[in-house]
Amino acid sequence: TDTSCGRINDAGITQFTDYQSRGISIYHGVSFSLTKRYSDYFSFQASYTFSKSIDDQTDFNSAFAPPFPTRLDTERSLSTFDIRNNFVFSGVFQSPFKNYVLRDISLSPSIFIRSGIPFTIRTGTDINGDTRGGTDRLFNIGRNTGIGPTYRSLNMRIGKMFRLGSDGNKRIEFTADGANLFNHTNFASVNEIVPVTVNAAGQITSLGLDYLFGTNRLKGRRDRSFGKGEPLSFTSAFNPRQILLGLKFTF
Repeated sequence: TDTSCGRINDAGITQFTDYQSRGISIYHGVSFSLTKRYSDYFSFQASYTFSKSIDDQTDFNSAFAPPFPTRLDTERSLSTFDIRNNFVFSGVFQSPFKNYVLRDISLSPSIFIRSGIPFTIRTGTDINGDTRGGTDRLFNIGRNTGIGPTYRSLNMRIGKMFRLGSDGNKRIEFTADGANLFNHTNFASVNEIVPVTVNAAGQITSLGLDYLFGTNRLKGRRDRSFGKGEPLSFTSAFNPRQILLGLKFTF
């Protein structure tokens, strides 16, 4: 007779997945825009959005199961795609000069600035006993309480056209497109695993970050080694400065 204590029918009970459509979400937002129609050789558009998105489940993802699947009210928090502040500027500027060298030059800048995207702080340990390690969080830490890094990028296109012949139907156009011209490091994701140690009685005996109990609004740490697996370090980044040259011949 096996008198050992353990989970009963692990495969049939602890791995049971039930699909239900009962999530709740709400979005609040206000947008402001300013548009200058093309005249006097230039036009531009600027827009700013201040918003807040809240839900209790963005979509079905078994890899990040809630600690209490039957209590989705405890999951109510910022949405995974919540962007509090978002600013976009774009414009087109044409050269007003008429001489052959300085005419037919266009400049098209675009600026993107947005707030960080939330992430959920996880323990890397099976806290709730569902056999899924790395998906749980401490019970006092809510969902999506971490805030990711801001994103800033300046892009620019400059073009110069040379007309061939008096009718102007034949022409050559040189273009240069630059993305993230200031080469700003825009981190894309944060290592959200803050490891804990749990003893045989299920008690937390050590915590990777002691101040985790003091605040839930944690952010990614630029002072930690990139991609080294340290808690709250950055694990990936968007593209650095990129420049694309182009040549087009029209006839």
